[in-house]
Amino acid sequence: APAFALAPCSPDGVEGPALCGTYEVWENRAAQSGRKIGLKVVLLPATDPSARPEPWVYFAGGPGDSVVKDAAGISRDPDLRKAQPVLLIDMRGTGESNGLFCRSMMGEKQVQGFLDEFLPTAGVRECVAQWKDQADFSQYTTANMVEDVEELRRALGLPKLDLEGASGGTRVVLEYLRRYPASIRSAVIEGVVPPDGRLPSTFAADSQAALDGVLG
Repeated sequence: APAFALAPCSPDGVEGPALCGTYEVWENRAAQSGRKIGLKVVLLPATDPSARPEPWVYFAGGPGDSVVKDAAGISRDPDLRKAQPVLLIDMRGTGESNGLFCRSMMGEKQVQGFLDEFLPTAGVRECVAQWKDQADFSQYTTANMVEDVEELRRALGLPKLDLEGASGGTRVVLEYLRRYPASIRSAVIEGVVPPDGRLPSTFAADSQAALDGVLG
């Protein structure tokens, strides 16, 4: 029997039935003690009784983007909703799952913001100071995100998952494939970020190569 149950809900803008809940995981999964993180979960049941039982799970880019905030748009895809359930999870540190929003990094800079330093040292230090007593940054890793979702899958009593990831989300899909291949029916990755890529150290060179390709 499932160890965790979701309850009927009505998220803003979501069409059709939905189930919501908050699933708690240890911030430090290895220690299994200390702080806990509540993962925001939204399940959109399939609209066709003959749909596949495996849910579609989407991992957003960034890393850092919220998936749950896109529930309204995703719910309006009739083909997806007919084919299978949709499971949306805000990964630890994103959206409503102890989202680590940094005041110093969220200014409205308009066009100049695209030309300034990507991660200003002063802003990063202020961000660390803002969260140092409420989060252990070392625990907000791709590996822990995968372990969170696999634990949730088991708690919900779900069969194999259909995974899709874009940009930074592709790293989560690839790590999930590496750790739990038996839990996955299919996987799609778009705009792949390789596991050995050390972002954002390559951003400048990649941006220059893209610009040269357009202008050349």
